[in-house]
Amino acid sequence: MAASRTRWIGWWGRLLSITLLTEWRSPWTRQPRSVIVAGNVRSMSGETDLRVMLASVKVSRRDDWYCFVTSAAAEISESEMATLSEWAEATVREAEGLSLVVPVERARAHGLEPEFIAAWLTLEVHSSLAAVGLTAAFSRALADQGISCNVIAGFHHDHLLVPADRCDAAVAAIERLAG
Repeated sequence: MAASRTRWIGWWGRLLSITLLTEWRSPWTRQPRSVIVAGNVRSMSGETDLRVMLASVKVSRRDDWYCFVTSAAAEISESEMATLSEWAEATVREAEGLSLVVPVERARAHGLEPEFIAAWLTLEVHSSLAAVGLTAAFSRALADQGISCNVIAGFHHDHLLVPADRCDAAVAAIERLAG
C-alpha cells in the first residue's frame, strides 16, 4: 500500500482533493509509476530534465515494417477494418475515421498497398508525460537530416514511425543527441 497525503486546495478544496502518492511501485517492474484515479492526481514518474533524457537516450527498432490504414479509405470494408484492428499496434480516432498502425504484411494481405512504409523506433528513455523539449529535440535532429517522423507517445516511451529506407540515418541522428 502506498503512503499518501491529501491536501485541500483553496476555497474549492471541498470539491477537489489532490492526493500525493509516495513510495508506490509497479508490481511488475518495481519502478515508480504515475496514476490518476477518480480526479486525484498522483505523483508523476519519468525523467523531466531534458539534459538527462538526451544524455541517456537509446533507440530500439521493432523487427517489422509498419503502415497507416484508415477507415476513411474507399477501398477498405468495415469487416476488413475490424480484422485489421486486431493487428493494430496503435489506433487514433479522428473526425475522418479510425486510423490504425499495422504491420505492412497485414495491410497487403487485405489488398492494401501502403503509401508510407515505416520503421518503428522506440526511445528507450522513460520520460515524464510532463517533460518539455524531448519531442522538439529529436524532431529537430531528424528534420535537419530531412527525415520525416510520426510520433506516438506512450506512458513509458515515445515511439517514432520514420521512413523505412531512412531508419539507420534516423537512429544515428537521435543517438548523436546523447553526445
